[in-house]
Parts: sequence; structure tokens; C-alpha cells
Amino acid sequence: MTKLKDKIKNALDESRMLILGAQILLGFQYRAVLEKQFEFLPLSSQYLQLVALVILLGAIALIMAPGAYHRIVYKGEDCQDLHEFTTTVMDIALLPFIAALGIDLYVMLGRFMGGSWAVFLAASVALLALLLWYGIELIGKRRHWDKDVRNKSEKGSENEMPKTALRDKVEHVLTEARVVLPGA
Repeated sequence: MTKLKDKIKNALDESRMLILGAQILLGFQYRAVLEKQFEFLPLSSQYLQLVALVILLGAIALIMAPGAYHRIVYKGEDCQDLHEFTTTVMDIALLPFIAALGIDLYVMLGRFMGGSWAVFLAASVALLALLLWYGIELIGKRRHWDKDVRNKSEKGSENEMPKTALRDKVEHVLTEARVVLPGA
């Protein structure tokens, strides 16, 4: 069975990877407004770009929450609650990504293909992302749910968590610094 320390490290690392991806998408989102062709988009598409930007900023706020939560609430200590918080927030944060992606695709495709095809293709891509990011997970969870319930009932409660080693805390902080300051 995977140690709690490793689970938390993996969860926080995944959130940090999502932050890097989100930064790239945010850059594209801001850049779209600066393109010459942006002013020729219909006003509704320009507003949709603004909505997608706000949604993406909300997703980024969610993605950044686990690192701050780890530092502020638990003072760098690893515990099961932190792991549950991180995985829950990451699950929720992908929904705004899907929405922003769908809106961006609609605006882009609407310019070249017309409204009906743009809606169809953007919705198809959003549904595919929803299936890949959530559907496969739900299938796996359903399969392993009974096994997890049996394991938890056999072990009893494990409320006391060992203290996180200083070395592990330093590693978490350095990793977070590398995300904030790429190349550090």
C-alpha cells in the first residue's frame, strides 16, 4: 500500500503540473485579445472570450489552493485530510477547464465554420474531455469501491498521523518555488 507521504507528494505534484498547463492556457487567453483579428469577431464572441478568461482564472485559483492549504492550514504537515482536499479540488478544477476549452473552441471554429458546426464540434471536444477526465475515473472507482470499503473496515481508524520529516517539508517548498519561478 502506498504511504500517505507518497500520496500527498503525488497529489501536490499533479496540482503543480496543472498550474504549469494553466499558465500556458492563460497566456493564450490573454494573447487572443491582442490579436488583430479579435476586433473583427462578433461582440458576442468577444464577450465569450472574456467569460472563458474568467472561468480559467477560477480554475487556476482552485489549482493553486492545495499548495497554499498545505502551508497555511497544516503548516507543511502531511495528513489524510490534505490528500482528500487536494484530490477533491483537482477533480473540481478540471470542470472549469472543460468549460473554457469549449468556449474557446466555439469562438475559434465559429469564425471559420459557422455557428452550428462550431457548437457541435466544441461540445464534442468538451464531452470527450469530460469522458476522459471523469468518465474513466468513475468506472475505475466503481470497480474498486467495494475493495476500498473492505480494507478500511478491516484496518479501523488511523487518526494519528506521524509528523512530516523536515526534509520532506523542504522538498515540498522547493518544488513549489520551482513552479512559481521556472528554472529555479
